This record gives sequence, C-alpha cells and structure tokens, in this order.
Amino acid sequence: MPQIDRGHGRIATLHEVAARAGVSHQTVSRVVNDSPQVAEQTRVRVLRAVEELDYKPNTAARNLVSKRSTLIGVITFATHFYGPAHILTSIDQAARNFGYKVLLASLLDPSPERIDVAARELIAHGVEGMIVNVPIELDAVRIQPSFRGIPTVVMDANGKNRMATVTLDNEAGTRMATQHLAQLGHTRIACVSGNLKWRCGRLRQQEWQRTLRGLGMEPGPTIESDWTAEGGYRATKELLEVGCGQFTAIVASNDQLALGSLRALHEAGLEVPGHVSIVGFDNIPESAFFDPPLTTIDHPFDAVGRRSLEYLIQIIRDPAIRPKHQNITPTLVCRESTGRI
Repeated sequence: MPQIDRGHGRIATLHEVAARAGVSHQTVSRVVNDSPQVAEQTRVRVLRAVEELDYKPNTAARNLVSKRSTLIGVITFATHFYGPAHILTSIDQAARNFGYKVLLASLLDPSPERIDVAARELIAHGVEGMIVNVPIELDAVRIQPSFRGIPTVVMDANGKNRMATVTLDNEAGTRMATQHLAQLGHTRIACVSGNLKWRCGRLRQQEWQRTLRGLGMEPGPTIESDWTAEGGYRATKELLEVGCGQFTAIVASNDQLALGSLRALHEAGLEVPGHVSIVGFDNIPESAFFDPPLTTIDHPFDAVGRRSLEYLIQIIRDPAIRPKHQNITPTLVCRESTGRI
C-alpha cells in the first residue's frame, strides 16, 4: 500500500485513508457511514487504514448532510453547589454515550425571562433538545413557550403531565429521614432548612412538618438557611439559642447544612448522637467521613442526570411521546449520627 507521511500531529484526511486502503474516497465515506454497499474485504481494508492513520471523521460535515446537530442544550443554575454540578457532569457523560455533545447556558439570574433568553440562544445554535435544571421554584408549564417546540425535559419541577419532567422524590426522602428519627424514639425533631425559594427546599421542609403531624407530633423549631456548611452552623446556633431543650434531633435539608450543624452542636458541648441525632440529605462522598459519619438520604445524582438525558433522547427520536412526570426514589443510608434517644 502507498506510504503517506502525514507529518507530526497532523490530522489524517479522508483522501489519505483512501490512498492507504487503495480505494476511492467515496468508498471510505460509505464505510465510515456504515453503508451496506461495500464488500466485506474492502470494508476490512478501509477500517484497517482508518485505525493505522487514526482518522477521525468530520462529524460537522456528516451532520450537515443528516441535518442533525448532535447538540443538547442545558440551562442550569448554581453549579457551585455539589448537586447541580454533579447532575451537569452526569448529563454530559450520558450525552456522549448517545453521540451527543452538551452546550451549556449557566444562569446567574434564573428568572423566566433569563431562561427564555438562554433557550433562544441555544436554539439559534441548533440544539436538538434541551434540559433545564434550575432548582428554584418554577412553573414548568408557564415557561414551556420559551422552548419554541424544541424537545425539552425540565428537572426538579412537576409539569402536571403537560411537560416532560424528571425529579428526585424530595418528599419521600424527607419522610424516610423523619420517620427514621421517630422510630429511634425522638419526638422533638427540629429542621435546618435549605433556601425555601428552591423547590426542593420547600418540599423538604413541608414534608418534615407533614410527616411529624401524621405521627401525632408537633414539629420542632425550624430555621431557613442557604445550603452551605456555614449556613447550617449559624442556623443550628440560632436553634440552640431559641429552642434549647426543645429538640433531640435535627433533619437537615442537605449534607452541607448537617456538617455545619455538627460543628455548632460540638461547640455547645452536645454529643452526636448522644444528645442530638442528625440526618442529612444528598449522601455527598464526604458525608461518610464526617465526625461522626452522617446518616443521610442518598440522592442518586447520576441516575437523575442520566434519566433526564435518556428521556430527552426518547422524545427527540419520537416527538409523539406523551409527556409525563418521572420521580426517582432516594434511599436512607444509616450511619453513626443517629441513635436512640
């Protein structure tokens, strides 16, 4: 076969592959696009040349022919937090498995108006579909016109089966955490809540109250915070000041808040779980190494991101699919931060 010197670091061309394999460039194109109109011996020879030259097909050109961009738009917010950042990574990895790439629109102001602008920009870049992960309280149906008919999945929302939505079952997770503490004999259970402007923050606090009342207990004191360890520390110090002796357990709306609570309880001379038990939410990797290791609700961020992407691909491939709301159920992970009263 002809020997071709491509030069150090230069990308091989389709014509060079054709010369190496001793075929026409049209034949190489058919092999690369998996056409059946190529003899098996020829296909093997071309694929060998592709491997030897490390040839990468021009996906942009192929997409122009197929009228597909292979782009997925993602509108997101608060990626400095573990949850949104991890979900974004999961979406990107799942998209690559389907042959797609992610085009990101990260918002500082997650208002409906900003979402509309971001959606318009992503559509202008030719995205085939969009995922919206903006965890503040949003009416998915209200913002639906912003997507202009492009297949879209909205996360952490309920589209009332009028829009495709995927979310973790925040209420089920909080119910598990609260019932776990009640089963250990705790009847005075406080809550360190996340930001109540976030849908998950509101749902988790409401379910904490609802579960306790369903068990015949009055909810203990509650303080709203900002999802950070510092916020959890400040909120717990306030709980101790205004509600000293009024609780023996805390439901924290995420693990970072629980970390701050542990510090505040330690400074107050209270042992965990000897004096106060605490349950977090999310099961971040570090939670197993808190002191003591944290009992928490496992939030499967990978599954949430992957399910959203897979659902979007289904809609892209079959636009006739009826939209529905999909809930992903979390699990309780018991460690050493909770114990019998």
